[in-house]
Amino acid sequence: MPPKSSSKKKRNKGNKGKGNGSLPKNDKNAERKIEDVVDGVCNGLKSPTTTAANMGRENSIRLIDGGVIPMVFGFLKQCRDKKIQEVLPNDTKYVNDPNVWIALLNNICIGDYPRKDELDTYRLQIAEGIDEVVACMSNQDERKLFKSKKHWHSSLHSFFALFLVLGRNNATIKIMLKQEKWIEMIAQSLWWREERPDIFEEAKRLNNQEIGKFLQLPFITCALMELIVNVICQAESDDIADGELYCLNQNQKSQLKAIAQIPIVSHSYDPNCSVSFMVGLIRLAKSQPGKSDEREKTLYIVSRLVMGDVSIF
Repeated sequence: MPPKSSSKKKRNKGNKGKGNGSLPKNDKNAERKIEDVVDGVCNGLKSPTTTAANMGRENSIRLIDGGVIPMVFGFLKQCRDKKIQEVLPNDTKYVNDPNVWIALLNNICIGDYPRKDELDTYRLQIAEGIDEVVACMSNQDERKLFKSKKHWHSSLHSFFALFLVLGRNNATIKIMLKQEKWIEMIAQSLWWREERPDIFEEAKRLNNQEIGKFLQLPFITCALMELIVNVICQAESDDIADGELYCLNQNQKSQLKAIAQIPIVSHSYDPNCSVSFMVGLIRLAKSQPGKSDEREKTLYIVSRLVMGDVSIF
């Protein structure tokens, strides 16, 4: 059963109408609508949660004030051990696809906030709070979310998109770099269509109406890997401008080398795969149009990875 909503208790009344992204104080009807949406999200209702996942960026602060983030965490943390029907009643008015919760968190991560440090704080909170989701989504062999392969596939695009947004915060990437299976899954997703027929055919069978989003994953992956290698290569000294490259220390080189040596196919699926992520990227670049954005991005990632160890060629 859904946890009892505590949104009204948690909402910060003092922030209404003070330029923090909340609705004007005198807009009573709109304010009540937001409150109904927040209460619906906290109680696991499908329609309000879908509404919240698609709300304008200016309303993100109201969702946070209403206590939405910890309530969504509460639902998602059960993704490994329970079916979604064991988390919420098996009724059409309740959320029946966890993808909407991930999309809601994504929406919060691109919201309008008075200060950038607030946005960074929320992104960091979300990155730290969805560890169970990361564990499930990173398992390429089982491929289950809330014990369902269909939910795993339906949530893939939102999961990748969420981390593309979270990756704008360097601290978030540094947290995720500790998740070895996550890094491996992100890197190997570039070759799922060609090298993992089990995943690709399963996607077509279980989520065919969204297969276009599955085919977009390599583009998101390249953008995300670009963020990851940039964060690793950034200077750690306060004396050097933020984002400026410098002589890498041993830890940074080790991180880049580890990523470069990830096999393009999980060894649990193909123990004999000897093609590394680095070699795979070079082959991919050769197949891409000469001056395309995709090829430029691929070569950029290669140029950063090689800073870890030139011998990986």
